Amino acid sequence: MNRILDLSLADFLSFIKTINYGYTDENGIVHTGEDYDFVQNPYSFSSPETVIENNCAWCWDICELIRLYCIKNKIPVSVWFYEYQNKIIHQTHAMFY
Repeated sequence: MNRILDLSLADFLSFIKTINYGYTDENGIVHTGEDYDFVQNPYSFSSPETVIENNCAWCWDICELIRLYCIKNKIPVSVWFYEYQNKIIHQTHAMFY
């Protein structure tokens, strides 16, 4: 974890670009967008350590890793979690600023 948090900003952002879009389910199995069962498994939020270990995360997991990097390197950061829900759809997204 410290190895990643100690990277230069450019190297850290290059590392972030390598993270696969997906999640680790409650059984510790990694699922990516290419998996046939991508959205059929119970999801558990991934810690920054798990994101680094599995090289796989959803937006809110990546935002938490970025937030920790910014705090450690004294870079101002805000993380926002958006939720849209109606009777037909429920979507969420996280982003940082």
